[in-house]
Amino acid sequence: MSQWARSKHDWQLTKCSIKDRFQELLRLSQWTDCTFSVGEDNVEVICCHKLVLAASSPVFEALFYGGLSELKEVIRVPDVEPYVFRLFLNYIYSDSLDLQNIDEAGGLLYVSKKYIMPQLSEICLSYLIENTTICTLWDVLAIAEALNEEELMAICLKVMSRYSYKIWSTSSDDHLSRNTLLRLLDLRQMNMKDVDLFKYLLDWAAKECSIEEVSPSPQNLRSCLKSFGALEKIRFLTFTPREFSEVVVSSGILTKEECNVFESLIGGEMVEQLELEIVRTGFSSDAEPRSSIAPLIWRCTREIARGDRFWIYIGPVQVGITSSSRVLVTGFEIVTRISTMGVPKVWPHSGYTYRERLVAFVKDQSDNILCKTDHDENVEFNSHQIVTLSYPVWFEPGIKYIVHFDFPSGQYPLSHYAETALAKGTTFRFDDMLQREDHCKGSFIHSILYSY
Repeated sequence: MSQWARSKHDWQLTKCSIKDRFQELLRLSQWTDCTFSVGEDNVEVICCHKLVLAASSPVFEALFYGGLSELKEVIRVPDVEPYVFRLFLNYIYSDSLDLQNIDEAGGLLYVSKKYIMPQLSEICLSYLIENTTICTLWDVLAIAEALNEEELMAICLKVMSRYSYKIWSTSSDDHLSRNTLLRLLDLRQMNMKDVDLFKYLLDWAAKECSIEEVSPSPQNLRSCLKSFGALEKIRFLTFTPREFSEVVVSSGILTKEECNVFESLIGGEMVEQLELEIVRTGFSSDAEPRSSIAPLIWRCTREIARGDRFWIYIGPVQVGITSSSRVLVTGFEIVTRISTMGVPKVWPHSGYTYRERLVAFVKDQSDNILCKTDHDENVEFNSHQIVTLSYPVWFEPGIKYIVHFDFPSGQYPLSHYAETALAKGTTFRFDDMLQREDHCKGSFIHSILYSY
């Protein structure tokens, strides 16, 4: 190879495509003819090429070659973080993008709208939609509201509708805007009863009062909720008499007269004048409960490490579980009994069933009970069964949680499962700890069910 070909300045000879050449131009800042000052606090100066930018965005075309063209040497971009602007330039110069997190996607979505690049907007939106989970809900919701992205907003509402507010609103900083709250209350399908929605409204209004620096008195809470029509969205007629008495009446939000009207109708008095009174005051007369929807549940299944099995006849048994990321555990798949001498020899899916009664506990490392579940189902012999927790439990990353089962009398097979299992980028580690004198090593948990 000749000396000129080996020169570090002849980088063009090592690039096989125009994309590679443009990427190298950006990296070297060679032959640049425009300069950007990016960021507000940590300002970074970035040099580019007018022609490349103008070929990608009509905004840049107008800025450099059209009626918006300026003579300024440096173009200020204070509303974009430098790292986001560099990702943006890398996409323009290479026509490729590898998004790593919600912040990157949200920042690039803003830039793509600012410079009218719809293809980039679609890439960012697709990433955000695919990665909207309980854990990322509030970050995505902030992006949806700030950029008025209807598709993102719909996905956020869908996530909220699948779970109780106690699952997705766990921080004091979690606070819906009024518009988003109204849209949530307008949903006809969700896994929250209206009594739970009313409890959430009370918490929400109390935060509003704190923001406005007024006392969270019943009068102020009512005034806050009625000021934008939130209270009128609650279907009080779907409450049970006990729920209405313990939650609504005790809150002091409704007047005594309003409570009397609702209590009469909930109690079964079909009086037309009472129904008209509800309509007149603006409250909902809808007595139809909101329909439930299936939550999105993932399953992580352990592989069998060894083929041999042994049996236990009574509990308790337990296993320690550690997750590599924050997940919402909803249940477990465990074994069922094997057939005994008093039962015909059966095989899985044979239709022979028995009534399973067991108790499951989820505990923290200090042995505090986080969830107790009484499981009572008809299940098949020689098979597996799903134990759904009475309410989901958040497993924080790197922390061991103890899952404890009290089995009744009966013969259960235990297997040697792998100590780790991976699903959807999350690794679960299992530490089987049978509380038995023979210290047998094995496990009864086949799979873990979770959301995130």
